[in-house]
Amino acid sequence: MGGIRFDETLGPGEGKANSLWGCGEDIDLVLQLVRREEHVYFDPTLTICHPDWSITGYTPAVYNKAKSYGRGMGRVLRKHRYPVRLVTYHLIRPIGGTLLSILRGRLAKARYHWSMFVGRLYGWTAAIDTAD
Repeated sequence: MGGIRFDETLGPGEGKANSLWGCGEDIDLVLQLVRREEHVYFDPTLTICHPDWSITGYTPAVYNKAKSYGRGMGRVLRKHRYPVRLVTYHLIRPIGGTLLSILRGRLAKARYHWSMFVGRLYGWTAAIDTAD
């Protein structure tokens, strides 16, 4: 059985500017550990922060990033053969965000959520190499 490693096709790291899969390397690594029945520890003192686009502003670059992150998440869902009910949840959630944002008159935020949905759908439906 092979070792556990980061999937270098996932994530926004150095040299990945041409990668379609803008996130998911962290989730992918944990899922590999779980599949191998390794111990995984949770440290609540560690935090990860992402920009709040509603404060910093929605730009074309932000929409592209949302789509890229969505593609990465969709790829991880497909790669790890998530059950259809969980895939459905991950696809419906940004659609819900889109609709809620439209109802609240926040069209820029609606576009952000829609970009995330489009990315997730693409990532989930894209072919996975047999080597993955």
